[in-house]
Amino acid sequence: MTKGCNMKKCLSILLTVGVMFSMASCNGGTDSGPSSSTEAPAYEESGYKIVEGGESDYRILLPEQPNAREKYAAEELAMYLEKSTGAALPVTSEATVSGKYLSVGKTSLAMASGLELTYDRLGDDGFFLSQQGDDLIMAGYGGDGTLFSVYEFLETTLGVRFYAEDEIVVPEHEDVPLYKYAEEQRPDFEERALGYLATQGNSINALHLRLGEGVGNWGLWAHTHFTIINYDLESGQSYKSSYPDWFSSDGTQLCLTNEEMRAKFVENLKTIISENPTAEYFMLGQEDQNTFCDCENCTRSNAVNGGESGTQMIFVNKVAAEIKQWLSETAPERNVTLVTFAYCKTEPAPVVHDEATDTFRPVNDAVVAAENVGVMFAPIYACFSHDILDRDCNALSRSALLGWAAVANKLMVWSYASNYAAYLQPFNNYSSIRSDYEAFHDNGVIYVYEQGIYNSYDSFHALRAYTHSRLLWDTSADVTALEDEFFSAYYGVAAPYMQEYYQLIKTHYMALEQDGLRENNPFHTYCTWNLGVMSLTSDCWPKALLTQFLSVFDRAYEEIAKIGDEAERKKFLIRAKRESLFARYLLLELYPVYYTEAQLRQMIDDFEYDAYECGVTRYVSADGIVGGPDISKKITEWRNGLL
Repeated sequence: MTKGCNMKKCLSILLTVGVMFSMASCNGGTDSGPSSSTEAPAYEESGYKIVEGGESDYRILLPEQPNAREKYAAEELAMYLEKSTGAALPVTSEATVSGKYLSVGKTSLAMASGLELTYDRLGDDGFFLSQQGDDLIMAGYGGDGTLFSVYEFLETTLGVRFYAEDEIVVPEHEDVPLYKYAEEQRPDFEERALGYLATQGNSINALHLRLGEGVGNWGLWAHTHFTIINYDLESGQSYKSSYPDWFSSDGTQLCLTNEEMRAKFVENLKTIISENPTAEYFMLGQEDQNTFCDCENCTRSNAVNGGESGTQMIFVNKVAAEIKQWLSETAPERNVTLVTFAYCKTEPAPVVHDEATDTFRPVNDAVVAAENVGVMFAPIYACFSHDILDRDCNALSRSALLGWAAVANKLMVWSYASNYAAYLQPFNNYSSIRSDYEAFHDNGVIYVYEQGIYNSYDSFHALRAYTHSRLLWDTSADVTALEDEFFSAYYGVAAPYMQEYYQLIKTHYMALEQDGLRENNPFHTYCTWNLGVMSLTSDCWPKALLTQFLSVFDRAYEEIAKIGDEAERKKFLIRAKRESLFARYLLLELYPVYYTEAQLRQMIDDFEYDAYECGVTRYVSADGIVGGPDISKKITEWRNGLL
């Protein structure tokens, strides 16, 4: 991946008359197309018609032996074309001289087209969309590229919009022209994943948003050191009692300088890799504690190798060398990358900073990531309302990102998009999300995973999934244009009021920073529980402001009540009520003394009913429960407070 270059913009050669309407367009993502988001774009027509009067003489062409993703792409193409036009296009794998084709994947037409369907050109997810005579070729090198080429066609020719899992817009057309496509796209990040319920929990929606399925092609994920070292034992058993020297003195981490431990670690890792024959990435991640082994050997290594992260890099590089040699002998066709965490104790990179030039270099050659090693930078202590490269607010995260870019060619990012002390609080990264993605891209990041709430809906959940997925594809996309279009489609008649509330939230966050809360420091946005909880105060959220929020929702409900269709009315009401839960939560948390017991009981009952109807089942990360306790715990706490 070329650093500092928006690959999509550099490669696009789409021929148009008028302005492109692709949501990830070459004009930086600005929506300058037709006023209606579902109106077909003003491409130059080729003179051919894919559909005319609801009928078509085109066929969908697949390779003779299509892979699973090519088959799925053809199914999606046929389904949405029929939904839009009524025309049912047959699928074939045989091309004739006289036939007209929508070619999907590496067909005979695609392979003879002269298009460079290579990884170096397209990566896994890039694609060509090319009109050649009366045929249209939609193809990528591999991965999901072909599928995304089909989605580009559906979006730009038919005006299909995949806003959310429960909001897909398919305009109706009697005629569909074949446009003069000469389009080539490659996303700014080779792999993209959002850890949201709407995406990590829904692979179809993730693909619609041009993300990967789940978190990607991982054989091991997240905090895996103990999983690996104990892999050959029965479930629940550990080597801690038998080999205490393999672990830190407090038992929370492995001792990475223990050679005997590393031998067992490599032995078990080979087994895991063998049992996951199609996986590309394996996380060698320390346990989820801000700790590190303090034995004499580790302490000595830290001192000469740039800290804990240097010791960890040396360990991972040694493991990677053994795995590389083993694979060259047993499975030379496999491409396996071992990924380590730059997280907590190992977040700072093992580098030397030249303050005069503001450049970073590895502290020594031993800490430089091997070619089969990736580094997952997780800025868990960053302030997300300020740019990751902000020298004042995010000095440590800035140094870590720039430092790791000097250490690893395969740099990855595990970012955060929720306050884990209050899931329902709108996460204040509105002004920084685009610049953070740009900083990641400019520093060679190849993979971004953004951890949100994966087991419950939170504030503006679908909006974030939509806009952030678009930014991950094209970091120069116009966020405001994306938001405006989304609000109109997703909230319908309530859109003006939902946007009003959205702007009130953003304006309030800006006012908090200008007021300089917290001992004259700017207002910050943290994801960690101990820091994030500081924003849940009456100083931050006055009762009058919360009441103002609810008055906006009341006006939204009035408009929604006018919708005649019951299903549509309920759909938009649930979407609006989901956003109201934050203000209602804070009224119950911060201001119960302002209400009578009867009022509080009704407020709690209404909150409980609406929360579950809206899919909001979690509210905080706590109690050692993966994903956090059920929201019923908080509701019970409120009710007990009335006794």
